[in-house]
Amino acid sequence: MQNKHIKADNFTYSSLIKGVVSREQRKEFGIITKLFDKIKLSDKPDEILYNCMIDSCVATHHFDLAYTYFKEMKSHSTIKPDLITYNTLIKGCALNNDSHTGLQLIDDIKQRPDLSMNAITYNTLIDLFVRVNNMDQAYNLLNDMNNTTLKPDSFTYSTLMKGIKKNVKRLPKERTIEQCFG
Repeated sequence: MQNKHIKADNFTYSSLIKGVVSREQRKEFGIITKLFDKIKLSDKPDEILYNCMIDSCVATHHFDLAYTYFKEMKSHSTIKPDLITYNTLIKGCALNNDSHTGLQLIDDIKQRPDLSMNAITYNTLIDLFVRVNNMDQAYNLLNDMNNTTLKPDSFTYSTLMKGIKKNVKRLPKERTIEQCFG
């Protein structure tokens, strides 16, 4: 593109960033972060570009950098994190077994009148709490989900079943498996 004097746009940059999807691609990730820093100086990144960068950070386990970009978005005058941003960060919390930050992100979403949790949000949060062996919080999220227009799906139930299998000896005595699923 440069040889043909074609200017790259956010779509081009997003496509490049999406190509970094695993921890094995750390060398490429360094190149992508340098590119993103350059883009921020010369062009106007948008929510999509930031979300791609955050997703690449999560995929490569650069969680601190993902939150740095999240904070940049929050402090920006025109770019604001959207539900995709939050869902991606919650996925990172699940991969990093970070329930504390996951709870902070829930609070952050609830404070935004323009956002509401969707099925992906609930399922990813349930996965997070199953991973950290906090089945009570996972069940609370299931109950919260049931109190919305959203309904649990096969991902919801398979994640809870994974948690029950992992924690069967730690199920609260007052809860039967049937009660766990509402």
